[in-house]
This record gives sequence, structure tokens and C-alpha cells, in this order.
Amino acid sequence: MMWNGLKRLTAECKGEYVPHEMLIINIEGRVYGRKTCVAVCEKFADEESCGSCPIQRAFNRLAEYENLEITLDQIKELDKRYTEKCGQIKEIVKRLEKEAEEARAGGDPEISGAYIRSIYIIKEIAEEWPELTDDKLVDLAIKKMEQREEEENNETD
Repeated sequence: MMWNGLKRLTAECKGEYVPHEMLIINIEGRVYGRKTCVAVCEKFADEESCGSCPIQRAFNRLAEYENLEITLDQIKELDKRYTEKCGQIKEIVKRLEKEAEEARAGGDPEISGAYIRSIYIIKEIAEEWPELTDDKLVDLAIKKMEQREEEENNETD
């Protein structure tokens, strides 16, 4: 089972989470039980290191998260804020797309082109900066556009 592109080490079995390799799966592919920790440890007991043991791999993955020194609640808050910002960026882009269409319909292709360039720049910035306010986003878009115009001018010189 994949989780955000990362293969999960654990699966739920009878209300508890255990490493996949501890699951007992019937011929139909359904989980009907699990091996005990002792049985798994005995399987890997001959090895010099516990590193290939599914239980040890789960502990190692847990340690990676604990080493980040961030709580689950903090991760949930970051995810919530990131989702909100992505929604705000989508709204800004939608508004700019509408204004570009209105400019095009009004016979002003230059303004329409400027809006379209702004949309692409905003999308590019949004990939680099997940936490932006509208003001910061607009400022960054203007700076990015000025940089591109300067680069284009330098290329034509």
C-alpha cells in the first residue's frame, strides 16, 4: 500500500498496526491474523544485525519522524495551511485568467498577454513558495516579471 508516494511499512490488523511482513494472509488475499513479534525475531535472529527485520525497519522509520522534532498536530496544521494557500493561489490564478479573457475580448491583446505571463509566473513561484500571502505573491510575481524582461532586454542587446 502506498501513502503519498511512500510505501507503508505497516497495515492495520484487528485494531493494531503491524509491519506488513507480520501479517498472515489467506489464499483470497485477506488478512486473517498476524505473526507474533517473537516469531518474526526468531526468523531474523541468525543475522548479525536486526536491520532487515520488519520490526526494526518500522522503528527506524519512526525515529526518522521523531528526529524531525515535529508533532502530528503540527504536521496537520502545516498541511491545513498549505492547502489553504494552494486554494488562495488557485483563486488568484482563476481571477487573472478571467481578467485575461476580458482583456482579450475587449481587444487588448497586450494586457491579455501580460495577465497570461503573470499566471505562469505565479504558478512557478507557487511551486517554490508554498506559504505566500496575496501581497507577497504579487510582489514576487512583479519581481520575477521584471527579471525576465531584463533578461530578454539583455539578450536583444
